[in-house]
Amino acid sequence: MALANCVLFSTERGASLAPLSLDPAPATLVDLEFAHVHGEYSPGDGAGKRRGGKTQTLDGVVVQDFGVVVADSEIALSISMAISSARIAVMDAAWAVQDGLWYWTDSISCWKVRFASPDGWKRWKNLLFAAQGDDVYSFELKLWIVSKDL
Repeated sequence: MALANCVLFSTERGASLAPLSLDPAPATLVDLEFAHVHGEYSPGDGAGKRRGGKTQTLDGVVVQDFGVVVADSEIALSISMAISSARIAVMDAAWAVQDGLWYWTDSISCWKVRFASPDGWKRWKNLLFAAQGDDVYSFELKLWIVSKDL
């Protein structure tokens, strides 16, 4: 799946599907710009996340259905050979914020999120490109959804 316009940004400017055009820009703004890059992306659409339970009793069963809860969903993204060391530094700083809240947009929806613990952000230098003098990283990102704002 080709991706474009996936952006992580701070919350002080509010939710936006186009945070790159906000003026002034959010204090933290990471455009992961994936045009022409292939990766795996699982948007936080709640698929397969439904709360409920089934309890057996002497007279049968009690079924409890609490429906779909957006906050049970996650956003996951995995990209190879796509991100520069400058973007890595900003993502490292965002990930290091304790209890930090961020916005994430894929240009279709915008969610308020926090990094998953413990493996919300993993990155590694691509050695094939490093041998050629390029400073390129691959990464995996997992975000827990707090709310869907747009």
